Amino acid sequence: MWTPLAIVGAQGLLGFDVYRVFGPLWVALNLGVSLTALLLVIWIARRHAEQLGGSRILEHLADDIAGRSLATAMGHLDEIVQFEQER
Repeated sequence: MWTPLAIVGAQGLLGFDVYRVFGPLWVALNLGVSLTALLLVIWIARRHAEQLGGSRILEHLADDIAGRSLATAMGHLDEIVQFEQER
């Protein structure tokens, strides 16, 4: 989200056309760096979520980043569907 936000924000707030000034290479590099950083943060969250020293906030944040909360919610929804089908 960083790259589109930078382009739109600079144009809207400053009247500065980032894409025209810096070109497509800048956009591609920003997208690549952002994607790499995102994948690194997800990997760290998945690998070290259990080692966060008992901090509930950090554990929940790591679980959210790693997608564990979504997986848990999907599991609950599957259980509800199975329960309704049994009736």
